[in-house]
Amino acid sequence: DGTKIAFSRYEWDGYKLALLEQITPVDRANMTYIQNYPQTIPKSAPLDTSSTKTKPEIYKPTFEKTYFLPRLAWDYGKFKPGFYAYTSDYIEKLNLFGGFAINGKADYDLYLSADYRQLPPVLFMDFYNIVRQDDKRFDDTYKIIGQRGSGATAEPIYATYGIKYKFTLYELDVGFRYNIDEKTVASLYTIMSRYNAALDFDDGTPAFGYTYFKGRSFVASIVQSAISRSITNDIHPAGGYQFGVKVQKAQNNFIEGFTVNAEKLTLQEVYVPYNYWQIDASFDYYYKWWRDFVVAPSAVIGYIDRTVDPFFHLYAGGLYGMRGYSFYSLGGTRTAIAQLKQQMPIWRPEGKKQWLGWIHPTDLYFNLFGDVGTAFRGDVEHAKWVRDAGAEIRFGAVSGYSFPTAISFAAARGLDRVTVVENNVTTVYDPDWRFYFTILFGFTQPPTGARTPSSVHNLSK
Repeated sequence: DGTKIAFSRYEWDGYKLALLEQITPVDRANMTYIQNYPQTIPKSAPLDTSSTKTKPEIYKPTFEKTYFLPRLAWDYGKFKPGFYAYTSDYIEKLNLFGGFAINGKADYDLYLSADYRQLPPVLFMDFYNIVRQDDKRFDDTYKIIGQRGSGATAEPIYATYGIKYKFTLYELDVGFRYNIDEKTVASLYTIMSRYNAALDFDDGTPAFGYTYFKGRSFVASIVQSAISRSITNDIHPAGGYQFGVKVQKAQNNFIEGFTVNAEKLTLQEVYVPYNYWQIDASFDYYYKWWRDFVVAPSAVIGYIDRTVDPFFHLYAGGLYGMRGYSFYSLGGTRTAIAQLKQQMPIWRPEGKKQWLGWIHPTDLYFNLFGDVGTAFRGDVEHAKWVRDAGAEIRFGAVSGYSFPTAISFAAARGLDRVTVVENNVTTVYDPDWRFYFTILFGFTQPPTGARTPSSVHNLSK
């Protein structure tokens, strides 16, 4: 109203908000350090540029230092250390980010990302390279080395042989991202994938390698985020909505078997083409109904327009879906999830900063959630709706000087039995508890409009 001034000032323990109750003009005599200051400024004359030739200066990126951060992971029972690295030029026209981790079996994850911001649309590139290895032993039914029992009940004892498997996956995403306005981002990009497998036998059979998947997709997506601005947005969105849609045209080739290449006298892969349209959409809404209590309904759908091999199915379980069910327990060409979540505060520090060792706690929230969802193939009459319920603790902090730290623990229980028949194998998932624990730089949020991960997720199949 023109009678008060609110401002920030820095003190020993950080920035403070302050309020100046009364506004009074400052005496002009107190506004200079040198008496008659204007008279002390040297006289100058405009430079004559009529005969000066100029040329525009082209910006050349000058990069800051490269920063490295440790990455410690425990992946399927194996310790997998690694690092993150990032750098950018001083005005952030070019950003580079990468991560790498490897375990004792030489399984590794490599990720590289680049954003080029010189043009109005941001040109981006994401590269993934994942290697997994395993070994199994099998009975050699052509070699009998003994028998168990005698007479009519005798059973042969076969020799065994081992196979070492190595799977190498590559994916490259390249495209453009454009901010339509401060709330809406549109993206247009292509995904190119190639998955290789190698088999090494210990019985003298020559090693054998092949490519079992070659894929290419063209993707268009739009995301609108109208979440109310708040310092708790990451841990506790308190109002607004976000909405996203992703449409992709997939042109994939998946291995069916092998044939003999008569010219090279080698085995040649035989592929089945899978060309289809895929649509993913999600909507999240946050409503503060009392104090800092927020109710958050959300909905997610996924759709593939034709029958495909289970390798390409959409999945509704796991961390970004129904947490009461494992990732591969709910799959098909159609998915739908409806969730209702109640967010509530437990504790926020007030006054002087509190430290627990090198950690400065900032927030503690508790969430209750319940889901109803389905994943099926073909017509909706084949859909079976399942339910889960759970709770989550979210702890926000700052580590050391400035690193954001997000710790969460969630427990969820599926309430219905799920039976999956795939490649003539039946798997039954009984209701059970599932637990999720994360320590990250930010809290996990489902990718808006694209909650089904990219094709890299099919690695574990």
